[in-house]
Amino acid sequence: MLDIKKQLSKLYSSSVLGSLSLTGAWVAILSARGYSLVEIGIAETVFHITSLIFEIPSGVLADVFGRKKMLIVSTLMRMIGNIVMILSDDLFTVCMSIAFMALSYNFSSGTGDALAYDSLKLAGQEDGFEKFSSNQLIIYRLCSGISTLCAGFAIVIGHKLAYGTDLVTGAVQILLLSSLCEIYAENTSGDNVILY
Repeated sequence: MLDIKKQLSKLYSSSVLGSLSLTGAWVAILSARGYSLVEIGIAETVFHITSLIFEIPSGVLADVFGRKKMLIVSTLMRMIGNIVMILSDDLFTVCMSIAFMALSYNFSSGTGDALAYDSLKLAGQEDGFEKFSSNQLIIYRLCSGISTLCAGFAIVIGHKLAYGTDLVTGAVQILLLSSLCEIYAENTSGDNVILY
């Protein structure tokens, strides 16, 4: 049986881990590494092009393979992006890292919300989704603000250590996501199904 409070708590915790980062102000970090505004703009363009291309396919994959799995894939993409950024020494590898970061956003975009809604629906508490969504927005805004404030610290310790801390956070997040219950909205009989 699904424990809705635990399920939502894990989703909240995952949001905190996914949003808190020493590398939130990556533009400042790249600038401190000596990249020009034009080069940073190219990296930003790569991010948005990747997002546009993979937004719909990532949603389809979440529906087919499960939202829990796609949240884990999202975290893995972010971790790969972190590793590539740590090893990066030119604009190409920076853009490659940024592309993985974009994929991370694509795979998580709306996926946690969909899992939360289906979980609440299964528990007969779908009216609580607005509160969940509001809390998620607060978590995102607060953590993003804190991450931006950490830009100076990230520059002081260096990009390798800053992105390394994100790797540790990602590993913890994967452990947390692995303990979620997978919920499929409906099977052929119209009933909700939980997969552990």
